[in-house]
Amino acid sequence: MEQLQRRVLKVIEKAGTIHLRKLFKVIGVRFDEIIEITKALEDKGYIKSFTHGGYKFFSITEEGKKALSEVKTTESAQKVIGGENS
Repeated sequence: MEQLQRRVLKVIEKAGTIHLRKLFKVIGVRFDEIIEITKALEDKGYIKSFTHGGYKFFSITEEGKKALSEVKTTESAQKVIGGENS
């Protein structure tokens, strides 16, 4: 999973449910990049989208939580390994 995808997934997880425009503002990249990233995450089954009142929202799926947990575990392991070599 790319770093930016991880970041988007973390923001969605923390928010619970987030509006596309707010996600765009929080992440701070071009709007078309957010669209591309959310589509990729949705295609992987990590997030789901829904429309309400003409606005698009995202929430994390169980599969997304699992993937994010695996990434966090890997990052923690890398810190420990890196710390031993310091």
